[in-house]
Amino acid sequence: MQRYTAFSDILEFPRLQKPGLLVFGGSCFAQNIAAYFEQALWPVAYPPLGAVYQPKALLRQVQWLLQPIPETACLFCGQDGLWRSWLAHHKLAESSPDKVLQRLLQKAQIWQESLHHAAVICLTVAHPLTWYEKEAGPVANCHKEPAARFTKKFCSEEDCAEDLRTIVQLIRGVNSRAPIFFTLSPVRYLAEGMVFNFLGKTRLRIALDRLCRPENNVWYFPAYEIIMDDLRDYRYYKDDMLHPTDQAVHYVGGIFRAALSAPATDEFHKQGVCWMKRWHHKPFHNASTALDPKPEILKFVQQHWPAEVLRHKEHFNVVFRE
Repeated sequence: MQRYTAFSDILEFPRLQKPGLLVFGGSCFAQNIAAYFEQALWPVAYPPLGAVYQPKALLRQVQWLLQPIPETACLFCGQDGLWRSWLAHHKLAESSPDKVLQRLLQKAQIWQESLHHAAVICLTVAHPLTWYEKEAGPVANCHKEPAARFTKKFCSEEDCAEDLRTIVQLIRGVNSRAPIFFTLSPVRYLAEGMVFNFLGKTRLRIALDRLCRPENNVWYFPAYEIIMDDLRDYRYYKDDMLHPTDQAVHYVGGIFRAALSAPATDEFHKQGVCWMKRWHHKPFHNASTALDPKPEILKFVQQHWPAEVLRHKEHFNVVFRE
């Protein structure tokens, strides 16, 4: 008797014949899957401004990242005296608006280049409950500012589908060839209760079903369904009962990788995992003569990564950022 669900339909994805740049955007689950591939020496571009969960907020983030002239209405001075963006993570903070704008523009330039060279684009959304700052509009992060500054809207599936469709159009203006994968985050949103969490996931799933069409090279990867139906056990959630464990992320990432990989890329992944284990290994003694594996790792990726990605390798894998 088969005691698990087989997601055989996902095997109809386009296959990567060689390793290429994987660009991620959206929620923290996108960051988790990006880390899974990074630990196998894939070139990876993380969500540039930090996690964003709602389609409308993700749309604003993508619009800002791709705009030719920087929009500054999203910048504000917080209660701690530091300048931030309503569209970015709170760690992206500086002492002046010019400094934070410069930092954000650097992120935007890297993401634009990443998007142009991407072999695969993966975007994850988590919930349609969107927060609006009274002057700035939809935000990706409230930065613990007073609640009186915000209103919230539970976006309909029609609104979500339209926002996601616009995101695809913006991306296609930069990269017309790469497959775009959407996923529904399995991270649970319980601030408004369990019933509201499932209602929100349902709305997003309907919106994604209206958007994802193989003939448009826009695909749906069932990460949410794999966690809910295949694993379906609370032991695959962390102690906060909100976020999937590393084991669950590894399982989902493995299915995604298997669905994307041709034999050559599958072999690259296996070898990449071995190289990363060597890189993470630390000698017991500082005086150890163990060889630094980084030169060999560089030689390995030079044989497999695209040339345009190699030129900016420090942006795309932790090995080359240290």
